Amino acid sequence: MKPASSALAAYAALFAVLLAFGALATIPHALSQRASHELAEMLNLHSTLERRVAMLRKSSEEREESTGALPEKLLLKAPTAGIAEAQLQKSLTEILSDHGAEVTSVEFLPREKENELDKVRLRVSARIGLEGLRNVLYAIEAGTPLLFIEQLSVRPHGDGVRPVSLGAMPRQDVTLVVLGYALCSAED
Repeated sequence: MKPASSALAAYAALFAVLLAFGALATIPHALSQRASHELAEMLNLHSTLERRVAMLRKSSEEREESTGALPEKLLLKAPTAGIAEAQLQKSLTEILSDHGAEVTSVEFLPREKENELDKVRLRVSARIGLEGLRNVLYAIEAGTPLLFIEQLSVRPHGDGVRPVSLGAMPRQDVTLVVLGYALCSAED
């Protein structure tokens, strides 16, 4: 082979390798875009459910006239707000564990009374992959009792270095503030 042809072949091989690395570098971005799209869909679902709850929050008289009594299966079942918080914690940690999350912290937030309902909130931090997060968000929003995600924070875990393997999705540090309602018959 002539020196010019071998140099040209080397440049062509180098170009092909650089092109392949360039294509591999776009894969995490494409996966992140897909996950962002799925999270946006879940947040739209959240907005729809919030509108439904707003309709349920009408005054007692209006609610009884227009929709009847609030179905009990939509509420946390607890005689006190403290027990409702414990049930909310149990439900959330089970949902997170079922979808491969590692719960790192749980914090009870101040309770509120809204009409005759007790509003209980919980801040949960966990480490989870994006697909697991999508499944967790769906399970929270679509299940019963009605639970609502008030805040969601997602950050890459660790140094943020993406895996090279297509099948490996990095775990994220996720913080959720989740709200539930209970019709408590007694005070704590």
